[in-house]
Amino acid sequence: MKPILTFVASLTILALAACGGGDDPEPSTSAPSTWVAATEATPVPVAQPPLQLELDAPSNNLDLAPNASFATSNTVTFCGYTVPSTSMVGVVTSVHDGDTIKLGSTTVRLDAIDAPELAQTYGTQSRDNLKSLVEGKSVTVYYSKVDKYGRTVGSVFTSGCVFANLQQVRSGSAWHYKQYQCEQPADLRIEFAAAQSAAESADLDLWAFVATPPWVYRNGTDPTPPTCTSDDPVWSAPATTTLTTPVVTPSTSTGTSTKPYTPVTGCKTVWINSYTRKDGTKVKGHYRTTCY
Repeated sequence: MKPILTFVASLTILALAACGGGDDPEPSTSAPSTWVAATEATPVPVAQPPLQLELDAPSNNLDLAPNASFATSNTVTFCGYTVPSTSMVGVVTSVHDGDTIKLGSTTVRLDAIDAPELAQTYGTQSRDNLKSLVEGKSVTVYYSKVDKYGRTVGSVFTSGCVFANLQQVRSGSAWHYKQYQCEQPADLRIEFAAAQSAAESADLDLWAFVATPPWVYRNGTDPTPPTCTSDDPVWSAPATTTLTTPVVTPSTSTGTSTKPYTPVTGCKTVWINSYTRKDGTKVKGHYRTTCY
């Protein structure tokens, strides 16, 4: 019996040795996978460069580049109006603002008018009014030139002879752009000017607000319209445009400030028209600067 007990005890000792014995296990030299993951280096965010302002922003909507193209001064009569002889037909696929549309990949800038910028008071309403006139419809565009931004500049007519350019002015959705009035025949200059005068007298749409002309909003200046020497349209020849940072002089309730306001580099300064809050309080027009 004793030999058997001795043999059993020996087997037990061997089994314990094979399993590491009855002592505590040696500490592992490798960390668990979760520990490795927790100690991996966290990527350091890469600093992004500051947003840059567009250096070639238009100083006005009809600037021509030296290589811009423009048609001959020949004219035709369409829907009772004297227009440039060059034309194209297409469906309006989108409306950017109150004076700019797209026919597929072609951008068309309506001539003779200037609508509020989208950031201005009545800017979106002006766009929506033009949408109601032309979006999704077939139009004919009679044009004289292509500006340096690649936009075809012309007169837009619907199939029902609605003259979209003139209608925008009549409805109080845009200004007659008198800086380019000499590119219109004399009868159209008179009709556009009369349309604006009537809309302004009736306080239609944008004229119900304190209206800041979009060219003043963009450039801070209000140039004197040219004196036309001919009853016929005279289209501007291309000229080199020197881009400069405008010095803006904000208007005040007592007149125009003599101290110019110079936008800070890296910031965008916009004029906010005066408006009335829902509670009836009035807010004066002011400049707002957003820095990037």
